[in-house]
Amino acid sequence: MDICYRALLHAVLDIAEAMQNSGAEVSRVEDSINRMCAAYGARRVNSFTITGNMVVTLELADGETVTETRRLHPGTPDFTRLDRLNALSRRICAGTPPVEEIRRSYADIAAQPPPGRAGTYLGGVLTAAGFAVFFGGGGWDAAAAGLLALLIETLMLLPIRRQLNPLFYLTAVAFLTGVSGIVLVRLGLGRRLDAILIGCIMLTIPGLAITNAVRDLLSGDTFSGLSRLCESLLQAAGIACGFCLAIYLLRRGAGA
Repeated sequence: MDICYRALLHAVLDIAEAMQNSGAEVSRVEDSINRMCAAYGARRVNSFTITGNMVVTLELADGETVTETRRLHPGTPDFTRLDRLNALSRRICAGTPPVEEIRRSYADIAAQPPPGRAGTYLGGVLTAAGFAVFFGGGGWDAAAAGLLALLIETLMLLPIRRQLNPLFYLTAVAFLTGVSGIVLVRLGLGRRLDAILIGCIMLTIPGLAITNAVRDLLSGDTFSGLSRLCESLLQAAGIACGFCLAIYLLRRGAGA
């Protein structure tokens, strides 16, 4: 089979980039790249992936090398899409289809719509309300946390989020949520502010990023793991600062 390795590498990196943006850890992304390229006869595959960059070089049987670099941008975790991309990579390794077929299969996956917003909102409300009760809140506290969950999910789904710094955006979301929570308690909808805000915090903490950071560290991808971990801890600190700032300012204003 006559193969254009430059076109093949481009198609493989499309899949790998989508996997990374969908929530895959670095070791899975690099392993998928290595397996797909090796299936088409690449003598050696040198792949290096971190949270913001991907570099792959193929060494071919005739001594030629093919290299491509990608700048990776943060994406939204989507495990349904990730599962389909994993299935596509396994199908590529098993059947080595033509590059055009790979592109069509990837385009079909990329064109599939993301999960509906109704499920996102419902999951957010149930999560926030459940944790509010778990941490000692009552029925009204759960209702207040559920209302704040609607606010959080709306802010997290705004398109402008992709254009702003994630750290500052999450800090702003936490601040607005904290202010809204205090207002609800003062209006009588909820009594345990701590339980309400803890339930809301569970929606904003970067749990997947922290999990993938630990997995990368355990897999030996130290640089990527530390990078993810530092980014996640900074975001968690920003979220905590946003809630603390809201409590400090409103309680100080009430005291004054």
